[in-house]
This record gives sequence, structure tokens and C-alpha cells, in this order.
Amino acid sequence: MKRHFLCSACFLLLFFAGIVCPVGADGFSALDIPEPAHCYFSAVADADLDALSQCFQPDAVIFDVSRKISGIEAIRTWADNEVIGGRYEILSIVSQSQDRIKLLIKFVPPGFGESASGFKAHYTFNFKQGKIVRMDLQYA
Repeated sequence: MKRHFLCSACFLLLFFAGIVCPVGADGFSALDIPEPAHCYFSAVADADLDALSQCFQPDAVIFDVSRKISGIEAIRTWADNEVIGGRYEILSIVSQSQDRIKLLIKFVPPGFGESASGFKAHYTFNFKQGKIVRMDLQYA
């Protein structure tokens, strides 16, 4: 009962924050992901491009399938065009170390509406000095 209450409370908190993150059988929740990754998902949920920019090192690189996006300005443009306004669901942690985490997520791109199912992808975050230095986004 206590676990169910905590799971429900976590879901409601994250739902109203704009991040949907179910707690699975392994007890995973959004609170288990490192701050730089949480920063990214929160900024997207809040549709806050400035906050999203603060999640990254100035020389950060994103590999979005086969595209390479380098530097804050290019990341801002990419996020504004393809990410801000979308919805994420964190499905599981695939692997994790001190400066890296790989997540299985579901993403519904902006403009697809509430009923859209989106797609699954692996998001790998690499961190340096508390910020994202590299993201690798690949379809699952």
C-alpha cells in the first residue's frame, strides 16, 4: 500500500510537471536519473528553450540518428524545431555509470496531438562537470 501511494504520488508530481515517468517493476522513477538528464526532460516539458540550453556544455554535441548537431546555438535551433512542445515518457534505464546514462524513452513529437503514440528511442547522455556534453539519440 505504501509503495503504491509513493508510486502514485511520483506519477502525479511528474505528470503535472509535464514529465510522464511510470514506476516499473524495478522501482525506476524519474528521481533516479542524473540531474543533467532531468534538466533536459524538465526543460522540454516546460517548453523552456533557455532552460534547455543551460543543460548543455557550450561545446556539446547531439547525434540525432545520423545527424550531428554541434554547439549551443545549433542545439537550440534543433530543440526549437523538433523537441520543444513534444512529450517524453521514460520507460527504463538501460545502463548507467558515473558520467553516462542510457534510457529507453517514448517520444511524441510536437504537433502530433494527445492521441499520438510516438516512437521508442534510446537516449544516451554523457555528462561533464554537471552538464550534458554529448547525447546520442537512436530509434529502439
